[in-house]
Amino acid sequence: MYEDIYNKIVEYLKENSGVFYSIISKGKNPTYYEVEVNNNDIYISTPNNTPKPTTVNEKLNKSDFYKIYPLFLEYLAAAKHNVDIINKDALLKLNNESQTISGRRIYWIGLFFELTKRGVI
Repeated sequence: MYEDIYNKIVEYLKENSGVFYSIISKGKNPTYYEVEVNNNDIYISTPNNTPKPTTVNEKLNKSDFYKIYPLFLEYLAAAKHNVDIINKDALLKLNNESQTISGRRIYWIGLFFELTKRGVI
C-alpha cells in the first residue's frame, strides 16, 4: 500500500543523503544520524561533527516502515497536517505505538518529519 512512498523516500535519499535528526520533546537535544541508500536499502550511521551523534551503523528495516508510516499519518491528522507545530499528545502516541514495532523508530519518525517538510512525502 505504501510502496510508492517508500520508493520516493529511497529515490530522494539516493540524491540527498546526509545528516538528519530525531524529533523529540521540547528542551531535549535531538539525536543526529547520517542517512544513505545502498541497494535500495536505507542505512543509518554515526555522523561526524554533530552535537549528539548516534552510535548505530545499520540498515533500517523496510517492514518497520510499513508499520510506522501509517502511525505517522495518524499523527499528521491529529496535528492538522502541520509538521512545524509539535502536537505533544499525538507525538507521544506515535512514539509509544511505534516503540512496540521497532527500537529504531526514532530514525524513521525523524525522516518522516524532515521529508514531509521538504515536500518529498
